[in-house]
Amino acid sequence: MNGTLLIAGGNIGATEQGKADIFGRFSALCGGKRGKVMLAVCASGEAEESFRFNRELLLSAGIGEVVLLPLTEDPALLGRSGWTNRADEALLPLFDGVSGVWFSGGDQLHTARLLLQPDGSDTPVLGRMRRLLSDGGVIGGSSAGAAIMSRTMIVRGDDEGTLTLPVCTDAAAYCDNGGVSPEQLLLSRGLGFLPGGIVDQHFSRRARLQRLLAAMEDADENEGFGISEDTALEVSLSDRALRVHGSAYVMHLTRSGGTITIKKLTAAQHAVQ
Repeated sequence: MNGTLLIAGGNIGATEQGKADIFGRFSALCGGKRGKVMLAVCASGEAEESFRFNRELLLSAGIGEVVLLPLTEDPALLGRSGWTNRADEALLPLFDGVSGVWFSGGDQLHTARLLLQPDGSDTPVLGRMRRLLSDGGVIGGSSAGAAIMSRTMIVRGDDEGTLTLPVCTDAAAYCDNGGVSPEQLLLSRGLGFLPGGIVDQHFSRRARLQRLLAAMEDADENEGFGISEDTALEVSLSDRALRVHGSAYVMHLTRSGGTITIKKLTAAQHAVQ
């Protein structure tokens, strides 16, 4: 597979340099002033505001054109100005000329429900995104937009809940306690742009090492990527080269023969295999 992923851990802009590095790299990958980016705000509870905010960030980074993917589960928006909860063929013409897609933050379950069929197969819109990647395009996202990148998606949970409560894989049966610790680990199906491994975000500030390890074990994945705030992991899908952008680091976990190896990747390092 060709194409590139740019997976950000959230809170881009905690430093001006981090914001410039991450969005500057996304702009360059998408073609800069010649690039056209589709902005997906599916995860946001305030989709219109999220679109305006993120559109300005992308344009300020040098991207030539930003268009909206008008997908939402917000009943207040549905039917207004073209907003829909159906990721079907009617939206495919919006992809004409698009070189990249950016997923904003929010609740990753909204994005998964909108872009996956009830049986877990691709909607036409998700299939078109995969084609964009295979043709050498770019898909990026931050926070919830990072969580959806892997096949198994971390949805909720903290380290204490991971250590004391069983893993839940049924979002409908999940007992949400409003983020109060201990919070049970909830795993669900992600979009799987990353062909192997699990992504976790807000990694350094929220101390999520145990939940990433538990998610890797439950999903039988041998790689995990814990991405810090104001930091992004670039993955070249053609050769699996990794590169870090932004102000902090990515923890790269690998599992082999019962042994976990953890490497700290920083922006000071060049691409690694």
